[in-house]
Parts: sequence; structure tokens; C-alpha cells
Amino acid sequence: MSDTKESIEKELKDRLSKERENLESVYKETLKKLEQERDRLSNDLHREYENAKKYVSDHPEVGVGGAFAGGLLIGIILTKILKS
Repeated sequence: MSDTKESIEKELKDRLSKERENLESVYKETLKKLEQERDRLSNDLHREYENAKKYVSDHPEVGVGGAFAGGLLIGIILTKILKS
């Protein structure tokens, strides 16, 4: 009986150890994938930022026109609110 109990205990410890190793392996792989995705997204974001910066630099009239239109719209809204 003691041998059976010890063998079951050893088997359970071995299984637990293997599962722990498996979980650690999956965790490390997942962490590596997340780091790669973070780097990819960071690079994409940086590239888009540079493209937007270049566009604004090449077409400043669009930015000025947008600011003018936004200011005009805010002015109209404030005028209507203050007259009420």
C-alpha cells in the first residue's frame, strides 16, 4: 500500500512539474508574441505620425483652413448661445 501511495504521489508530482513547465513555456511564448505585437504597433504608429507630419508640412493650407473653419464654427455657436 505504501509503495502504491508513493508511486501515485511521485506520478502526481511529475505531472505537476510537467504542467508547470508547459505553463511557463506557454507564458514565455505569449509574452514574446505580445512584445512583437507591441513593437509592430509602435512602428506603425511612428510611421503614421511621420506621414501625417510630412503631409502637414507639404500642405500647410489644409491646416490653416481647418483651423479657420473650426474657429468660425465655434464663433457662430458662441454667438447663438450668448444671444439666447
